[in-house]
Amino acid sequence: MKNNSMFKLGSLASFLSALFLLAYLIGGALRPEAQNSADINAYLLSLADNSTFTMLLFWSGAFYGLFAIAVVMSTSDLVRKANEGLVRWTSTLAIIGYAVAMIWYFALQQANPTLAAGYAQADETTRAAVALIGPFSLDPQFWMSYGLTGLWFIVMNWLANRSDKLPRFLTYLGMIAGIASWLVVAGSSLGNAGLETAGFVLSSISLIIWYVWTGSVLRQLEDQKE
Repeated sequence: MKNNSMFKLGSLASFLSALFLLAYLIGGALRPEAQNSADINAYLLSLADNSTFTMLLFWSGAFYGLFAIAVVMSTSDLVRKANEGLVRWTSTLAIIGYAVAMIWYFALQQANPTLAAGYAQADETTRAAVALIGPFSLDPQFWMSYGLTGLWFIVMNWLANRSDKLPRFLTYLGMIAGIASWLVVAGSSLGNAGLETAGFVLSSISLIIWYVWTGSVLRQLEDQKE
């Protein structure tokens, strides 16, 4: 019998990853516009006034990273025999990327509201110094949280496509998600907000669908016997 425990874990983690990624998007869409702004002054003053949806974004981002790690572990096993070295390397990089995102968001949920509360009560000199430094960031250009995970999505789904381990259109969707993740990196690195936003929207939508679909596939594999 196959090691169905990994399929069971992967299926549950996939559904939870989709749920928390959706919650992350909702938090970003519903929080005040100033909290989506690059203006540090407007961001911190707005956050000090109302942090509800930004906190939803932070907590959802942290738990998304947590469960996405389990998805990497379980789905990588499907294609390990196709190219074990490449799978081990890229899956390790993806775990690092998701771990960075998880740590970052767990830190942000405590650090940024505290910073915002102090900023709102500070004098102009202190505000200028805080604005110069900016909020805490572990991955300012998303090379780890989007770049490393995007690389894994491209490689894993390409191998799954070649070895028929996942439905063909699911693998295409996964590769699109990986490429779109790199658009986020490119847009952020080049200072192109339009490219970054397009990559973020495309990757988020394709990832949610990919997680739900993959969760269903892994659920089916869980019940199969050799």
